[in-house]
Amino acid sequence: MEITTISEMVKSYKAGNPNAMEDVWVQMQPLLRGTANKTFFMELDDAYQEYSKALIEAIIKIPECNNDGQCITYFQICIHNRFCSLCHRREKISAEFLCDNELLTEIVSCSSSYNQALFEADLQRYINQIASAGKRKIAELLFLKHSSSSKIAKTLELSP
Repeated sequence: MEITTISEMVKSYKAGNPNAMEDVWVQMQPLLRGTANKTFFMELDDAYQEYSKALIEAIIKIPECNNDGQCITYFQICIHNRFCSLCHRREKISAEFLCDNELLTEIVSCSSSYNQALFEADLQRYINQIASAGKRKIAELLFLKHSSSSKIAKTLELSP
């Protein structure tokens, strides 16, 4: 029987079928190409590779996939977050070259803060969807507070 839905492909990959990841990747080509085309500050091939990598990471890390809509939304947000991350990285590099003008530096700084705030809001929304309170707290400390694993263990009293 051939697997036809994205959620079934993801479940198949999680069950140990490595070919299912490629099937998901093929199905998500329009999203990858469309986002790569909008990434004006990178070469098309480089942007496509970045978003493909983000998709692969999302397939590996997706917590659950009950239906196609849930999977596609998760993949879209992961790819969007990678786009924001790339924009943020580009703005930091641009700011280093443009630091002679104080006003321009201030504008770049505000824009970077806005992108970071959007990224953190998306991240917080997904962390809030984690069912386990313990896992949710770990995710908050790791991704939002940027705590090290040893500090997380000490804070949550998980190890001696």
